Amino acid sequence: QARGRAQPRAFALPEGARPGPVGSIHKIHLENFMCHENFTMYFGPNVNFISGHNGSGKSASLQALQCCLGVQARKTGRGTNLRGFVRKGAPRALAQVMLWNVGEDAYRPETFGNLIVVERRIEAAGGSRFTMKSQRGDVVATSKAELEKLLDHMNVLIANPCVVMTQDHARTFLGGSVSDGKKYELFMKATMLDQVIYNLNTTKASLDKMFDLLQLKIKEYRKQEKALKGLEDKIEEARRLEDVRTQRDALEALIAWGQIFEEDRRIAEAVHKRDVVGPEALTRVESKISGFQRELEEARQEQASMAEAIKEYEEGASGFHERIKAQQQRVSASRRNVAQANRRLTQITQERSENQEKKQSIQEALAESNEELIASTQAARQTLEQQREQQQQEKSSVTAELDRLKAQSEQLFKDKEALREKQREVEHGVRQAREEIQEKERHLKRLQDSSKNGAARLFGEWVPQAKDLIRRNLQQFEMEPVGPVGLYLTLKDDKWATVVEGAIGRSQGTWLVSSAHDERLLRDLLRQTGAKRFTVVTTNFKQPLHAYRRGGPSSVPCILDVLSCSRPEVQNLVLNFLIDSEKVETKLLFESDQEAEQYIFSARTHMQAYTLQMRYLYWKGASQNVRHMRGVGSPRLVKDNARVKARLGEEIASLRGRLQATQRELGDAAEAVSQTQRELDTCDRQQEELEGRRAQVNHSIQETLTQQHMLLQQPSGEGLEAELNALNAQDVDLAARELSAGAALEEARRQQELLQATLDEQVAEFESLQSSAKQYEAEVGGITERIDEAQKSLSHYKAQKQTFEAKLQTLAQQCAEQEVRRREMAAQAAQICREDELEGMRAAAKVRETEGMEVLQKALRKASKHIEVAEKNSGGSMEEFQAQAEELRAEVELRRTKVEQVKAPYLKLDRTYQDRYSKYHTTLGDLKKQVSFAFNEYMAKKGHTGSCKFDDEAAKLSLNVRMNNAAKRGSKVSDMKSLSGGERSFSTLAFTLALGRLCESPFRASDEFDVFMDAVSRTVTLKTLLSFAWDHRHVQFLFLTPQDISAADDILQKMSRELTGGDLPEDFMKVIQMKTQRA
Repeated sequence: QARGRAQPRAFALPEGARPGPVGSIHKIHLENFMCHENFTMYFGPNVNFISGHNGSGKSASLQALQCCLGVQARKTGRGTNLRGFVRKGAPRALAQVMLWNVGEDAYRPETFGNLIVVERRIEAAGGSRFTMKSQRGDVVATSKAELEKLLDHMNVLIANPCVVMTQDHARTFLGGSVSDGKKYELFMKATMLDQVIYNLNTTKASLDKMFDLLQLKIKEYRKQEKALKGLEDKIEEARRLEDVRTQRDALEALIAWGQIFEEDRRIAEAVHKRDVVGPEALTRVESKISGFQRELEEARQEQASMAEAIKEYEEGASGFHERIKAQQQRVSASRRNVAQANRRLTQITQERSENQEKKQSIQEALAESNEELIASTQAARQTLEQQREQQQQEKSSVTAELDRLKAQSEQLFKDKEALREKQREVEHGVRQAREEIQEKERHLKRLQDSSKNGAARLFGEWVPQAKDLIRRNLQQFEMEPVGPVGLYLTLKDDKWATVVEGAIGRSQGTWLVSSAHDERLLRDLLRQTGAKRFTVVTTNFKQPLHAYRRGGPSSVPCILDVLSCSRPEVQNLVLNFLIDSEKVETKLLFESDQEAEQYIFSARTHMQAYTLQMRYLYWKGASQNVRHMRGVGSPRLVKDNARVKARLGEEIASLRGRLQATQRELGDAAEAVSQTQRELDTCDRQQEELEGRRAQVNHSIQETLTQQHMLLQQPSGEGLEAELNALNAQDVDLAARELSAGAALEEARRQQELLQATLDEQVAEFESLQSSAKQYEAEVGGITERIDEAQKSLSHYKAQKQTFEAKLQTLAQQCAEQEVRRREMAAQAAQICREDELEGMRAAAKVRETEGMEVLQKALRKASKHIEVAEKNSGGSMEEFQAQAEELRAEVELRRTKVEQVKAPYLKLDRTYQDRYSKYHTTLGDLKKQVSFAFNEYMAKKGHTGSCKFDDEAAKLSLNVRMNNAAKRGSKVSDMKSLSGGERSFSTLAFTLALGRLCESPFRASDEFDVFMDAVSRTVTLKTLLSFAWDHRHVQFLFLTPQDISAADDILQKMSRELTGGDLPEDFMKVIQMKTQRA
């Protein structure tokens, strides 16, 4: 019995003990552990302050807790192996920790009960063992694995420095000497993210190895698959070779008969040209020849008429140059006579003025002495003076009448010039009427030709030939050209025909193509027709109708409104061209000039207006412009040619009537000019008669002056009187000479004016003749060009007729030769296969019935080349290839299966890894925010602020604090060494508590938490710790300190009212005072 196994001893609970959270510490019992020989310590469920001087063993109890719950010795900070924990001189040591196991989260309560006892026995000689017992004392497990399950279930993170902060950790962290890297490492351990990222990195390394293996398998699989594909290609090539040989034979037969069919087509074309096309072309050419002969005859008649008019001009202008030159010489001589007479009159006037001055001085001296002599001759002198005055009055009367005749002569000359100008205008009207008649006759002829030969001729004689060339070469174009544009347009109302012709006539002859290639080809074809002037525009044939914005009121049409397209398939193309090139949507049509001016010039719009009066109105800058549309040809866009032809006939008849009236008016104008010339001649004769009468009066005045001179030359009594008489005689002579010089000057001027008027008249008449001559020459030049053009065209079509006749003879010979050649080719082709076997041959050749000879010959060359290369490179038979392929196919399938076996789990694991890695980064970000927020919250307990700055790439964590003391108020501190010891300790403690929020361990322990703090910091720290403990009442706290902790009770009493408004539970805080264990 004594040697039997001892009964287990149950563990009793102290009376009144309140259970703590699951996993919290109820008791620690030590035997021979470090400085403790036999030591037991009970803990309260919430806050436990363990106070004692250095050497009292308080830190040893914390190392015992770590050691008992599985922490390695070197991680406790108090030794490198377990033997160092055995009390000196003892054989072994015992560390026993009793954990609460009460509540819903209890670990196997049916086995362990309300308490779980963990023991660790350490042998001084080395070695240790774990024992897990129930509350009854039964040994439940002895393995560390079972202990780890227990700790994992209770979430006891015994190795986490935030759960158990040893003395070394406390001195390092609370002393402020820890690096940013250590802080980041502490953060990762506290949040257990270090283990997470370790697991993720390990998983990534494994996935990389799996990926390399997968790529190797895929490479091997693809290599075998490529080899299999090569064998299958060889098998298929061998199978196709026979088909290609059959195809080659069929192609040879098709080509042989295709050449015969091609010859049949050529024969049919030649026969068609010989019997249909040639005669039709010959008929057209003969019609052309007749038309040009008529046109040539008409032009020659007009040329003869113009030559007669020019001959009349040459006869009328034969002596004009000599007469004008002689008249110019006479005018120059008269100008010299006027200048000489003017100089003579000036000299005499100056001499008389000097003589008058001398007379005045002598008269003053002889005034008294001559009174008697003057009185004796007074009567005779008065008689002569009265006679001279009468002669002067007669001269004035003659001069006035002469001036009147001069004015009348000038007026008649002006009237004659006006009549000549009117005559020239009437002559211009005659020419213009003739031109309009000729233009309308040509237009009528074009309309008549278009009724017979098609409307295309309205846009050029060469257009029908151009259309025929395009049809024959249509296969060379990428898209069929469209043109001339006007050929596809008609008017909805013919009243706008002339206006529209003047507005967009230049664009109606344009040709449209879809590419640069088509443009070059079309230009070459048009030049073959002899066309000299044409326009080709490249545009997009597939573009829809432009979304244009129509201007102007809705009641006023624009050009686009009155146009319609005769072919719907090209409507968008033609209208888009007119919108782009002519802006037809902005050109408005008005019936009257007044309506157009009212809208265009009052609205100041960018639109343009065209009226039925052939006016063109628009704005240019700030100026208003109104122009007459001149040189507008006959309208081509009409829908009723018969009515237009009738109207043209009426207009021609009206113009001929107007021409006759104008010619009569021209005769009247010529008669008026002749009548005015006769009146001018009469006026000139009257002037000559009055000039003779004025000369007689001047002679009478001269005689009277001579008599006065002789009377004054009677002898006087004294010398002064003789001198005065001499001066008077000289004055009379000078007066007579002055009068004669003035008359001579007036006569010279009159002669000059008459000569100049005659010269001007001759020059004007000559210029009128020259203008008429230029008009005739211009008309003759145009007629000559028409004659030359008609002669060229006539020669061209005559030569073309001869060419056609020669070609028809050649075609007849070719048809006979082709028939003979066709019979020979048919005999040769029948040796290959019969004609009724061609359908089967076509199926064997694998070509469509529509394929031409070029395609068949290309296919034959390809088939022959393929057979030659295949026979040369076959390298084996089909049976050998099939056997090799069967073996390789099995190998490929095996490798494909292996690839799938590796690929599926790799992809699944990779997706799981990516998902967890993403969740890790999300969790990391959330935890960083929580720690920084909590750190600031705890710093605020002391009136400070703080934040945590994380650098994940460098794995660093720095604390930024802003202190509120007087010396450092408002300053931001990043280097903790710049703080005092208490400030560093409090800041680090706040950081530790912030990390503690992230740890869900049932208990927390910290050694020497206040060792570096001053009294004030310690008090704030105690308040902070107690407040933190109250907020986390589900966690048990163990705080070890060498300081006096007696102030904790007072602090707790004060805080109880702040936290609960009353008293805290009595066992909320327990203070354990330890005694010194060493001497």
